[in-house]
Amino acid sequence: MYACSEVEAAPNQRLFFELYADRAAFDQHGRQPHVRHFLSESKNNAEITEIDRLRPYAGKYTFT
Repeated sequence: MYACSEVEAAPNQRLFFELYADRAAFDQHGRQPHVRHFLSESKNNAEITEIDRLRPYAGKYTFT
């Protein structure tokens, strides 16, 4: 799952939320050429990049 949101109180900020089935899926995604290109280009267009890794502990979701 992938979602991008604006931050209401900070019009120049964006929040990207990605959800992967497991660490292997995350790693595979990170090796894709378009993802590597996006990450390298984002350094030219963002003042700050902060990455937090979350571990879900409850909820209902399925991966297909």
